Amino acid sequence: MRLPAKDLELFFRLLVLSMAVGNGDAHKKNFSLIYL
Repeated sequence: MRLPAKDLELFFRLLVLSMAVGNGDAHKKNFSLIYL
């Protein structure tokens, strides 16, 4: 799965925000599914 740089940056911001909110584990699993 390839994303444009802007979309990738936005994705990482959302990921960090989600982890900060406390949904870290769920989003790490989603992140792994997308990239592995």
